Amino acid sequence: MQKSKIITVTDKIGHPTTVCWLGDDKFSEDIVNFDHDKVEDLDLVAMDGTISYYFEKEELSEDNDLVGKTWDGSDNPDHEIETVTSVYEIN
Repeated sequence: MQKSKIITVTDKIGHPTTVCWLGDDKFSEDIVNFDHDKVEDLDLVAMDGTISYYFEKEELSEDNDLVGKTWDGSDNPDHEIETVTSVYEIN
């Protein structure tokens, strides 16, 4: 089973941001299906505020596969990921 990851990246203009790659684990189900109004999901609400974009598991085989994608799914070339600076695998 591939684990979800929280990944810090830097875009073309040097802006650091956090993205989430969703593996095939319980976290990926929880973060996609969380409800902002449920008390038990408050930790995910807080985390969602720091994560700019979710990448589906089929799109990433290595962390550096994010290079060249945009961190918000837009066509803005300034948001294109230039480097992956850190990776945290969710257990």
